[in-house]
Amino acid sequence: MPISIVLSGLILTVQALSGNGLAGAAWFSVVNAINAARLALARHQLKEPGVQDDLTRVWLRLRWFGRLALLAGFTWSFLAVLTAGYTTSQASLHLIILAGISAGAVTYGSSYAAAAIYFITPPLLIAAACC
Repeated sequence: MPISIVLSGLILTVQALSGNGLAGAAWFSVVNAINAARLALARHQLKEPGVQDDLTRVWLRLRWFGRLALLAGFTWSFLAVLTAGYTTSQASLHLIILAGISAGAVTYGSSYAAAAIYFITPPLLIAAACC
């Protein structure tokens, strides 16, 4: 999540400098609201005693992690909207950031691979469709 926050901040800065700050700010707000929800879920699980022993509750939490990852992936897909289908002059930077965050999700998603897959699939499909 910290990398997502930093990279979304970089995209917000690029959008603001290119004159599309309002759309960039809206996108940034949604991305980081989802990040906050993901972090809150992780912190809540750490504080809740006995959850690791109850497989039903663990599975439920993993499903929530997956849903939030998918929601984050859809939000990152909106980079295509911010760059008019990756045709603006900022598109190459956005694609580099998208590739990096996708690679990072795969690298750090080994504990629950489904969340990484849910996260990277929507933006990569949209990017492939636009290019």
